[in-house]
Amino acid sequence: MRDPDQIPRRNIYVCVDGAFQTRNHLGVRDTLRSNPNLRDQYGAVKLGLAAQGTNIVDYVEAKGTVIQKILKTAGILNEDELASIHAANLKGERYGAIKTSRLTIREFVMADVAPFHALESNPDVVRYQTWGPKSSEQAHEDVAQTIQSSFVSPRQVIELAVVHEQKFIGRIGAMMKRKDDNDVGLDPPHADIWFSFLPEVQGRGFATEAMEAFIPSLGSPLELEIECDPRNAGSWKMAERLGFSKISLTERVYECKGEWVDSLVYRKIV
Repeated sequence: MRDPDQIPRRNIYVCVDGAFQTRNHLGVRDTLRSNPNLRDQYGAVKLGLAAQGTNIVDYVEAKGTVIQKILKTAGILNEDELASIHAANLKGERYGAIKTSRLTIREFVMADVAPFHALESNPDVVRYQTWGPKSSEQAHEDVAQTIQSSFVSPRQVIELAVVHEQKFIGRIGAMMKRKDDNDVGLDPPHADIWFSFLPEVQGRGFATEAMEAFIPSLGSPLELEIECDPRNAGSWKMAERLGFSKISLTERVYECKGEWVDSLVYRKIV
């Protein structure tokens, strides 16, 4: 629950009494109240990270060591619970912030629901998608699912928010495929990639800038693919700007929104 008018700003959590996550919070609070040395160590870590302007993903992992020290001093969690908290605080395959000259590319957070809805409810944005404009409820569910899937390892779906001047302007993503249908490893692995930006920021090079920063983060060697409706000139022009090669054009692949849709495929090995 969040009250935007609170000063100082804070979040309010509803916790299950006795759960180790609740004991985690209380253990940290009570220990910092009674142990000035640990309080100062924890404060120094947080102030240092704040000075760096770090993102939430890297922030949580960076303070994990001092949190473990505080919890062990508290003595109210067993070893399995401490290990579980340590694992939950690791970044794993989640992204910190990728920064370009104009953009920040980061993991989704629940605060992105409203701007994500503004994007995905726009008829022009979803014109060539298999879905129609999304409701606010669907946008909420999609963002929640995106956040949940970011913790899966190995990560299959990577969906990141693109921010310009602290405003959400679009999303980029990749579907990773490391094995074929017979469970045999692909060499190289395959990734279907996509992007979607608000109409008011299109034509300013943001999508190209975001994709040029995002693609190297996926690793190599990797076979990248962009598949689109050939009427969607923005997608295939993007593929060509990024150095993808046209592989195929297949007519009348499937019916969508009362129309037969062709499929244009571009690929690139990195």
